[in-house]
Amino acid sequence: MYAFKTWLGSLMIIAFLAITWQPAMSQQAPLRSKVGDTEFSISAFPLYQFDTDLEGGGDYNVKRYFFRFDAGRQMTTDIKVGIGLSYDYEDWDFTGATGFRDVPWGDIHRSGIDFNLQYAGIEDWTVFFLPSLQSARESGANWGDSLQTGAVLAASYRFSPKLTLGLGAGLFTGLEDTQVFPFVVIRWQITDKLMLTNPFRPGPTGPAGLELIYSIDKNWQIAAGSAWRSFRFRLDDKEPAPEGIGEVNLLPTWARLTWRIDRRFSLDLYTGVSLDGDLKLEDRNGNEIGKVDQDTALFGALTVNFRY
Repeated sequence: MYAFKTWLGSLMIIAFLAITWQPAMSQQAPLRSKVGDTEFSISAFPLYQFDTDLEGGGDYNVKRYFFRFDAGRQMTTDIKVGIGLSYDYEDWDFTGATGFRDVPWGDIHRSGIDFNLQYAGIEDWTVFFLPSLQSARESGANWGDSLQTGAVLAASYRFSPKLTLGLGAGLFTGLEDTQVFPFVVIRWQITDKLMLTNPFRPGPTGPAGLELIYSIDKNWQIAAGSAWRSFRFRLDDKEPAPEGIGEVNLLPTWARLTWRIDRRFSLDLYTGVSLDGDLKLEDRNGNEIGKVDQDTALFGALTVNFRY
């Protein structure tokens, strides 16, 4: 549930990875792509958010299961193209929830497809374009009313081997809402072992935000970070918001321990808390009909990453 807008969360992971790709361990070189090479990656994780109190009474917990598959091909020395497929299932369990007239929602399904184009033909510059289509809906909701489309365009500049900075913008529409937003990309190798960067790794905390990473050795890494997360989804035809929209806003702050087993396979263990959160309900036209603040939420997750 820690995606930056449900349509943005899964797709921007690959966008940012392509713009400022870095190996999982800073001392170990990435796998190099040759013209004509095709690379694949698979990421999956379970996440559990523990019982979280709601304003006005009641509580909830969430179990989340995420899967993503990506394929990329180096077409020329300067151009790389790719495609990504994702599926995300969330099992929400409410008890009470007296701040709403009824249990606001149950199971949530998110699935998407995105395409990406990376161009690096200008010295020290990388340009990236990524259009996408995604569905975000509660079980029983109309699939056609849950679609969201958009695109990300970004450029980054490599000032030195230790510093890359970039700017970009995204435009997304769907679920009775259209948003345009800017973002900043940073990859700063402060020392041989310490790096400040955006957390672009596929995982429960999603992309963007900031993460400080310390590489213990070529196999082990620890990190801490924080980011703002918000996502929307279409609801079913039952009360309290028939065919309406649910929205979740959170500020997750986390610690991560990574074990890189070899050049292709790694495991990430996450633990953290989500601060300053709220749950919202809107009617089918996007008008707010209810909002409940939540207490600090504790979560834990395990991510499996495989490249070949």
